[in-house]
Formats: sequence, structure tokens, C-alpha cells
Amino acid sequence: MKGKTLGRLVLGVTIGAVLSGGLALGVTEASATGSATYYACLASGKLTKVGTTAPTCKASQTQISWNQQGPTGPTGPTGPTGATGPTGPTGPGLPTVAGAVNSDGTAQVCPGCTTSLVTTGEYKITFNATDFSAVPVLSPTQIGNVYVSGLTETSGTAGTWVTTVAFANQSGTATNTTFNFVATQS
Repeated sequence: MKGKTLGRLVLGVTIGAVLSGGLALGVTEASATGSATYYACLASGKLTKVGTTAPTCKASQTQISWNQQGPTGPTGPTGPTGATGPTGPTGPGLPTVAGAVNSDGTAQVCPGCTTSLVTTGEYKITFNATDFSAVPVLSPTQIGNVYVSGLTETSGTAGTWVTTVAFANQSGTATNTTFNFVATQS
């Protein structure tokens, strides 16, 4: 009886070694391709007949299969907001001044400039030369039922730039008006 038990033990160890080698070979071979499906027979928590081809399992066993890469999981939560980056360099924008002038020639808004009413319907805007390196281009926008009847841009005295703008009504008569403007470096 001792001989039979020893023989069974040797046979069991040999079969186990062969199966383990086959499993290792199958896993190594499947890993090289990266998308193999694995099969086995499952009974009492133990796997048998593991390989990359579907085995024929006993009635007391369940055939199972799995693949090397599982299904895509759900999208994770959004991560925290990153730190604010450094301020970028100043762009090559042109100097610009926006302003508004009352009908009496006083400035509502005119940063770095002065305004005055020269005569009926004619206004003078004087810009500092520190804001512009040349006479700025003035784009007036009249308010009301008037139109721009004249625009003159000249250099002034003591480092200033002067723009004169005139307005008239629909019949061509010089008219005082409130207006806005944008002056941009040419």
C-alpha cells in the first residue's frame, strides 16, 4: 500500500508541475498579445484546465472565462483647480484713450486730456504727448440728431497733440452736442 500511495503522490506532483508549467506558458504567451481570453473549470474554489482555449468541464465543474484587460471603469471625479499661472507679458497694443465731452465743452471723462468749446459746435481736445508719440486718430460718436462736420488733428505747443472736432445739425448749422470719442495711436 505504501508503494501505491507514493506512486500517486509522484504522479500528482508531476501532473501539478505540468499544469503549472502550462499555466505559466499560457499566461506568458497571452501577455505578449495583451488581449487574450483565459478559460478554466471551477469546482470547490479550485481552478483546473486553465488555458487560452475553452476546456470541456465535468458536470460538477463550472466553465469560467476572463480577459487580461477588464471593462473601462466609470469616469472619476474632477480634480481640484490648479494654481493660477503667472501674468503674461504686456502685448503690443496701441495707446488708447476713451472720453466723453458735454455740450458746453467740459469733459465728462477724458483721462490725460483737456477739452473746451471753441465756438458753437466746435470742440478742442488736447492730449498729453506722454500718452501718444504722434497725433492720435480721433473717432467721435455724436449723441443726438447731429453729425461730424469737421475733424482736424494737429500738433500743439509744449508737447501736446490737439484735435478739433465740429458738429452740425441736419440742415448744416453748427450745433453744440454731447459726444463720446476714442483716440488711438496712429
